Amino acid sequence: MENEDRMKFHKEVLERVNGNLPSISAQRQNFDKETVFDYYINPDTRQWENWKPSEWTAPKRLVFSQLLIPTPDS
Repeated sequence: MENEDRMKFHKEVLERVNGNLPSISAQRQNFDKETVFDYYINPDTRQWENWKPSEWTAPKRLVFSQLLIPTPDS
Protein backbone atom coordinates (compact mmCIF):
# COMPACT_ATOMS: atom_id res chain seq x y z
CA MET A 1 0.00 0.00 0.00
CA GLU A 2 1.13 3.52 -0.69
CA ASN A 3 1.21 6.03 2.19
CA GLU A 4 -2.09 7.65 1.21
CA ASP A 5 -3.82 4.25 1.10
CA ARG A 6 -2.23 3.26 4.42
CA MET A 7 -3.71 6.34 6.07
CA LYS A 8 -7.18 5.58 4.64
CA PHE A 9 -6.95 2.01 5.92
CA HIS A 10 -5.65 3.23 9.30
CA LYS A 11 -8.61 5.61 9.72
CA GLU A 12 -11.09 2.89 8.74
CA VAL A 13 -9.66 0.39 11.26
CA LEU A 14 -9.54 3.03 14.02
CA GLU A 15 -13.25 3.72 13.50
CA ARG A 16 -14.02 0.02 13.84
CA VAL A 17 -11.95 -0.47 17.03
CA ASN A 18 -13.04 2.86 18.54
CA GLY A 19 -9.44 4.13 18.58
CA ASN A 20 -8.47 1.35 21.00
CA LEU A 21 -4.81 0.72 20.13
CA PRO A 22 -1.93 0.30 22.58
CA SER A 23 0.36 3.30 22.87
CA ILE A 24 3.82 3.37 21.39
CA SER A 25 6.96 4.55 23.15
CA ALA A 26 7.67 8.28 23.43
CA GLN A 27 10.89 7.76 21.49
CA ARG A 28 9.02 6.25 18.52
CA GLN A 29 6.39 8.99 18.66
CA ASN A 30 9.14 11.53 18.00
CA PHE A 31 10.11 9.79 14.74
CA ASP A 32 7.12 7.80 13.51
CA LYS A 33 3.43 8.47 13.16
CA GLU A 34 1.54 5.69 14.89
CA THR A 35 -0.67 3.65 12.54
CA VAL A 36 -2.35 0.25 12.66
CA PHE A 37 0.61 -1.02 10.66
CA ASP A 38 2.70 -0.80 13.84
CA TYR A 39 0.53 -3.53 15.43
CA TYR A 40 -0.83 -7.00 14.93
CA ILE A 41 -3.54 -8.97 16.69
CA ASN A 42 -2.04 -11.74 18.78
CA PRO A 43 -4.04 -14.87 17.88
CA ASP A 44 -3.62 -16.32 21.39
CA THR A 45 -4.78 -13.30 23.39
CA ARG A 46 -6.85 -11.58 20.66
CA GLN A 47 -5.30 -8.28 21.74
CA TRP A 48 -3.44 -5.62 19.75
CA GLU A 49 0.32 -5.86 20.31
CA ASN A 50 3.24 -3.86 18.98
CA TRP A 51 4.73 -5.49 15.94
CA LYS A 52 8.34 -6.49 16.21
CA PRO A 53 10.35 -8.72 13.89
CA SER A 54 11.00 -12.25 15.00
CA GLU A 55 14.51 -13.04 16.11
CA TRP A 56 16.64 -13.99 13.16
CA THR A 57 19.84 -15.98 13.03
CA ALA A 58 21.91 -16.20 9.88
CA PRO A 59 22.08 -19.61 8.19
CA LYS A 60 25.44 -21.35 7.96
CA ARG A 61 25.50 -20.89 4.20
CA LEU A 62 24.32 -17.38 3.43
CA VAL A 63 23.02 -16.66 -0.09
CA PHE A 64 22.43 -12.92 -0.12
CA SER A 65 19.98 -12.95 -3.06
CA GLN A 66 17.68 -15.36 -1.17
CA LEU A 67 17.40 -13.38 2.08
CA LEU A 68 14.05 -12.07 3.25
CA ILE A 69 14.43 -9.82 6.27
CA PRO A 70 11.12 -9.15 8.09
CA THR A 71 10.21 -5.48 8.33
CA PRO A 72 6.92 -3.66 8.95
CA ASP A 73 6.57 -3.27 5.16
CA SER A 74 7.14 -6.93 4.35
